[in-house]
Amino acid sequence: MLKFSKTLIITAMVWFIPTSLFAASVSFEPPSLVANQAKPFSTTVILNTEGQNLNAIDGTILISEQLASGITLSDSGSVVTYWVQRPEWNAEKRAITFSGTIPGGYTGQAGILFTIIFPPRLGGSVENAAVVASANSYLNDGLGTPARVSVSSFSLETNGAAPVDQEIKDQLFLDDSRPDNIPPEVFSPQVARDDNVFDGKWFINFATTDKQSGISHYEIQETRSGRLNASGWKQVESPYLLQDQDLHSFIYVVAVDRQGNERMIKVFPRNPLTWWQRYSRDLLIGLGLLVVVTTAVIVSRSRNNQKEV
Repeated sequence: MLKFSKTLIITAMVWFIPTSLFAASVSFEPPSLVANQAKPFSTTVILNTEGQNLNAIDGTILISEQLASGITLSDSGSVVTYWVQRPEWNAEKRAITFSGTIPGGYTGQAGILFTIIFPPRLGGSVENAAVVASANSYLNDGLGTPARVSVSSFSLETNGAAPVDQEIKDQLFLDDSRPDNIPPEVFSPQVARDDNVFDGKWFINFATTDKQSGISHYEIQETRSGRLNASGWKQVESPYLLQDQDLHSFIYVVAVDRQGNERMIKVFPRNPLTWWQRYSRDLLIGLGLLVVVTTAVIVSRSRNNQKEV
């Protein structure tokens, strides 16, 4: 009876422990590799929520001075669908910073955040080749409750290396020899206004993912006529301050992946112009040309008549 009571008490204690006590983790996969690499090599930053549902993550990763050159980043296969700050490498600080949200939240043990790609190297072991210096995550509870996060490091070792998790490897697209003919995922740009963003002016939010080579960049074009101009594209980041604050323009947003595949989304104007307003410039040009041609014809005929007389 006493043994049963102890078991019941322990079970109850575990049951009522707050979920936040089970810390999520940000780690590397693989956690280590052999020191000498004849080809570019990589490690992927992984989020393990430990059963919690998280909807935001940010952090900083520091890179050893011995590896702080030629670094590239890829968000291929990332569980983050909206980057507040896409993973960015600062060579001067030897730091990678990132911040993103996951609408609807994410629960899982092997959520890809992004991948760090290093150039080939010959050299000795590096114990702390990459270290998660800080990481913050937040519960998907509608309150933005902070969740505890444990962190780890990535190392290069003289002998042996940790095996690569095949499930994670299959989700990555780091080999340029593999064809990527699939455009980024369909997305829904949102026109919005907020007193805390761009001084309350109208802006547009957009974000998508690419499950193969990853998103390279976004381009945007605003046009009141609805017609595209080849020289009118701008490479931008979200959120983007709209040039047409009257919201008369069609907005085209293009997501481009690292292999050059594109996904274009058209956003219709909130305050559309009438057809004659949209094409007033064309009409004026057309009328101007008509006047010029008519005048030229009249002058030509007048001269011919004078010659005949």
